[in-house]
Order: sequence, then structure tokens, then C-alpha cells
Amino acid sequence: MAVPARITSLCLRVLGVAGAFVAGACSSTPAAEPTPDASAGPIDAGDPGDAAEAGVALIPCGPAPHVQVELTVMGATTTGETPLNGATFSTPLCPGNTIASAGGGLIRGRLARDVRFYGRIETDGYIKMLTPEQVFNTDPVKLKITTLPLFFSALMPEFGPTKTAAFVQIAKGKGATGACANLDGVRISVPGHPEARLTYYTTDQIPAPIEGATETTASGRAAITELAAGIMVDLAAEKTGCRVTFVRDFSTGRIPTEAGYIVLTGADIFNASSDAGTD
Repeated sequence: MAVPARITSLCLRVLGVAGAFVAGACSSTPAAEPTPDASAGPIDAGDPGDAAEAGVALIPCGPAPHVQVELTVMGATTTGETPLNGATFSTPLCPGNTIASAGGGLIRGRLARDVRFYGRIETDGYIKMLTPEQVFNTDPVKLKITTLPLFFSALMPEFGPTKTAAFVQIAKGKGATGACANLDGVRISVPGHPEARLTYYTTDQIPAPIEGATETTASGRAAITELAAGIMVDLAAEKTGCRVTFVRDFSTGRIPTEAGYIVLTGADIFNASSDAGTD
């Protein structure tokens, strides 16, 4: 019997930019393109009549077995978020193939179960976005991805078409109390990558980088730049007396890097003895 769908958000928390925007040991091994299963076939819209009726596109992708995935692509606006029709999704599980979201920003299909992967989301007027590394291990899976407008990249002056970047949002974990319920004081690192540049941000509605800062403010926001493209890295974080983890929902705690793309990722903070989920 199918496990009830888990609904999560790869774009992590609400990010307040210009109004109300929805917001281990290191591996420096290149982010390999997984070998697709020939029987799975390319990304395919399936039967045109069925797809048109459902208002979605079908994606048989990666080696069997598969899980049924329903992905809704949203774009953040100054008043909330809106479905993005025509946003393209691609993944190294299906190299060389892309698919566009249909009515309501919806993409429905099948992706390999228990296989690590990440996705790319692209649409006009919004950042070119990467998801953190994911593993789907329940069936079905329902996800909402919210991407951010192009001017969001201005928060990271080191980022550009030939550069990589990740934006991190810390969130309060379920049951966190006291200092562990606050998002400040979190120190983020990329183990084994001394070249990584960490930038922390103010609590302003339009966040500003804080020169010389070494930990998060109450906004819980940080950026990672200066990593090489084409690698998969582990992220780590700590706060005195608390436990902070990037492993959440389907995310493994690792992120990919590609030139010209921003990874939107997040970590949860808990009491040191807690193993509960996110609030």
C-alpha cells in the first residue's frame, strides 16, 4: 500500500525580500551524471491527450523502481507566490532532457526511488535554481518548489554567470526551545573547502551582507560562494548547546554546484538532545 504523500518545500522557508517572499566530511568529487536506465526512456510527455487533460507533463526518469512525483513550481512575488507555467525542469538522472511545467505550474511523473539526484529549475525572470541533493524513498511524493526573482542574486555580489552560489535559510526545528529556538548564532561551514566564502545577512526586509560576520543573525540567512562548479559538497553547521542539521525531508545534506545557478537550501536547529522534525 502506498505511503501517504509527504509534502515539503525545497525552497525552504519564507524569505522576506522586498515585501513578502516565500522563502560531515567534505566530498570534492565531481557531481557525476548518473547513468540513466535505458528502459526508463527520455523525459516524455506521454500520451498528448492524457497530458492535456491532466494539465501536466509526465517524466519517467532514472532506473526502476520509480516513485510517483507531483511537483508544483511557484515563483515568489512581492505579494506572495504564483504558479509558473513553462518553467523547465531537468536533472542529471535524465541528461540532455528538459520538461516544462503545465497548468498551475504542475509537473507529474516518475523518478528513481532511493537514488541520489538533484534538479534544475529555470524560467524567465527568475534565478536559475538548483535543488539540494535529494533521495525519494516514499511513494507518492508531493513537492512545491518556490524560486526567486532575478534581483535576488544581487544579494551575492560574488555570484555571476560563471560563478556558483548557495543561499541558506536556518529554520527552527520541531520542539526547539530557549536559545535553540532562535536562528542567530549559527556557524556554517563547508568541510574540506577552505576556499568557500560564507556571508551572513542582516535582519532587514531587504537583507544586507555583514562584513566580517562569522555567524547568523536572527534572520538565519547566509550565502556560500567561491566554490568550484561541478562538485557535490557536504554542509555543516553548529550552534553552542544546540544541534543543527542540513538533513531534512528528502534532502541528504549535500548540495551540487553549477556555474550560473544558485542552490536554495536550509538547515533545522534543535535542542541538543532532540531528533524531532521541523516545525
